[in-house]
Amino acid sequence: MRRIIDSGELGGLGMILTFNYNDFLFRPHRSDEFDKNRGGGIAFNQVAHQIEIVRLLGGRIRSVRASVGALDENRPAAGHCTAFLELENGAAASVVFSAYDFFDSDELHHWIAEGGTNKEPHRHGKTREAFLARTSDDEAHQDLGFGARVLPTKQPYLPHFGFIVVTCERGDMRLSPNGILIHGTEGTRELAVPRGPGRPGQGDALDALWQAVLRAGGAFTMLDGAGRRSRLFWRFCNRRRGIERCTWRANHGVMTISFVAATTLKTHCSTRLGE
Repeated sequence: MRRIIDSGELGGLGMILTFNYNDFLFRPHRSDEFDKNRGGGIAFNQVAHQIEIVRLLGGRIRSVRASVGALDENRPAAGHCTAFLELENGAAASVVFSAYDFFDSDELHHWIAEGGTNKEPHRHGKTREAFLARTSDDEAHQDLGFGARVLPTKQPYLPHFGFIVVTCERGDMRLSPNGILIHGTEGTRELAVPRGPGRPGQGDALDALWQAVLRAGGAFTMLDGAGRRSRLFWRFCNRRRGIERCTWRANHGVMTISFVAATTLKTHCSTRLGE
């Protein structure tokens, strides 16, 4: 998608839509990963990936307005988020994430799981049921220890992270199981995406790291200092109690954040970030 955008084949970039509905909040991770006072929940663990995707496709982020909330008393951590991002090139992005194990957005991706494997259809609520039936967090987490899980050895489809649609001047793009669907002025066509030498997702990430080392200072890399700075607003939003909305704007290295708290009081702060 990034290469097509850069090539100008579909004209200028207009907007990016990314949404993901899954069962993350009730997966058997360690309980401290869901401690809201320590930044637990979806903001650090899940939504950050969506921000990385938006930045990879659209470039630097100029401002963000976001709302993060928690709805389930059984797991009192951030479980849903909606955000509106303005990009420096004039485009915009909408980011939505819900982790309550209700609707599963992989239904819109041919029931292919995030890792590129086949997924059992219509399992909505099963992860929640297992979470509520657990005897202890330690027992539930036992099978998720480092190196404990048996991962699939085959990956028939490309990995993905939710549903992504990119709108350009002369067409839309979205992910398909083996590539990209382009809905353009002359109809719809599928562009196959070649796989890296390693396992898609993990192997490709290692390839990107190696290329960044080889071409230090000369090639675009998503995981650079500017990208980390673009995602710092999650830290501010997620570390304040009672925050309902957070607005973030960057201007020449200055981050200005406006919080709207549950008490309707507003708090403003600015911080200068190093280049």
